[in-house]
Amino acid sequence: MVEGAALEKRCTPKEYRGFESLPLRQNNFNQNMSTKQSTVDFILDQLQPLEVAARKMFGEYALYYQEKVVALVCDETLFVKITEPGKNFVGKNYQEGPPYPGAKPYMIIDNELIEDNDWLAELIQITAENLPAPKPKKVSKTKNRV
Repeated sequence: MVEGAALEKRCTPKEYRGFESLPLRQNNFNQNMSTKQSTVDFILDQLQPLEVAARKMFGEYALYYQEKVVALVCDETLFVKITEPGKNFVGKNYQEGPPYPGAKPYMIIDNELIEDNDWLAELIQITAENLPAPKPKKVSKTKNRV
């Protein structure tokens, strides 16, 4: 039990209060903020009347339009997949970055641009039109068991 007591001593909440400020990664990712449902709801409202759906994945969200993943919402930020026509549409407001460590770059959409629902809906439509069709799902082979 001495070992367990030592482990308990090392893991007290008081000692972990400053954990968020430890420099674990040398990048700009916010490790402790998952996206709030209200943020995703707002983005979906802005995209009406497009039929965009959100699916929660690993604490963040993927946005689907025409059965394609067109964007991710990570750390309270909208990341739209990059296409040449999309880049041209965004123009001078173009910024890119990965939504999570190891991801391909996406376009980062500023909050002010999210507020412009017509602009945002057009960007999502342009993106979907220029992404390849989703791959068909493989039918799993199940073994007949008696």
